[in-house]
Amino acid sequence: MKRIVVVLSTILALLCFAGCSSFRNPSKMPFGSTDYMGMQKEEIVSQLEDAGFTNVTINEIKTTEEDKSETVASVTVDGKTDYQKNTTFEADAAIEVEVYVLEELPKEKIETPQPEKLKVYLETSVEGEQDKPVFSVRTNLPDGTVISMELDDDTTVDMTQQDVVVKNGKAVSEPFEIKSDAINDTFYFSMMVLPGSEQSDKVNEIVGKSGELLDGEWVEEYIDGYYCIAAYYDYDVQGQSVSLYQSQEESEQQETATEDSPEQVKAALKDVLSGFGENCTISLEGYLYTVNVWQDGLANTALLATMGNASGIEAWNKVVQSTEDASENLQIIVMANGGENYMVQLNLLNDQNTDNILLTAMWGETTYNCVS
Repeated sequence: MKRIVVVLSTILALLCFAGCSSFRNPSKMPFGSTDYMGMQKEEIVSQLEDAGFTNVTINEIKTTEEDKSETVASVTVDGKTDYQKNTTFEADAAIEVEVYVLEELPKEKIETPQPEKLKVYLETSVEGEQDKPVFSVRTNLPDGTVISMELDDDTTVDMTQQDVVVKNGKAVSEPFEIKSDAINDTFYFSMMVLPGSEQSDKVNEIVGKSGELLDGEWVEEYIDGYYCIAAYYDYDVQGQSVSLYQSQEESEQQETATEDSPEQVKAALKDVLSGFGENCTISLEGYLYTVNVWQDGLANTALLATMGNASGIEAWNKVVQSTEDASENLQIIVMANGGENYMVQLNLLNDQNTDNILLTAMWGETTYNCVS
């Protein structure tokens, strides 16, 4: 009997010992092992510190996903990854919090494309009354370009100057006044474009603040490193015409260049039309360049427009406008490459039968439209 009592006392003592806490400084986990996913680092660390945990380590894991940045990937306690909320651990238990941080990918080296030079085109003409001539110039200079125009006689006593602004590819002066007693004098007309302070920021972006983006026969170095556009003409008052002022040597050089211009012009046209690939032909007959282009779907668009389909009409009108614009640009390219005496005809062909023409444009104007 005494032995039984001793055994029972021992068991009760063990049970009491087991029921008492063995933690010196206990703290309870504020969350379970499945509760922290996607939570922010600051929130997790704050909860652990509020619960009394003092040995929290942050480990970073690289990620390329921005939405994961600064969120918690895992929390281990004394190496354990599976635990319930309110599980008791020592306050100084080693807790490792793994946090996603955004990895900065190496930046690709981006080469800044060099701006293309603008090969300047100028076509000058005169109209108006004999003693009040109006000078105009067609050009590929950007709209807003300020052109300084001057008219003076051979005595340089009577000289007038105007600043004219390019609009829609053309600059037109106000009438210059010529005194009646000077009608028979020799007059000179000149134009000059000075980049930099004389031009807007938009224009300077295209021509360069020092004219460094300008190219062509009209461009000259004004001073070291500064380029301008300068054109000089003889003005025939009686005949109301302008002719390029040039020396005999320059005239001979111009004739030589003109002899080689057809191949130069074709090369320039092929370059600008390269986007059409095989769907393009260029031919020259006399003084007319004929450019034929075609694209899939053009014939169907024209057919829908002919049938009165609203969407088809709208789409075809856009085709007409873009073709007119392209024909004007092609004409400028031809003239800028030595083809001053040549014209360009742009034909849009039927993509289902390239023997048929759908649309023709010259110098920005439609000369044939199958729909109308």
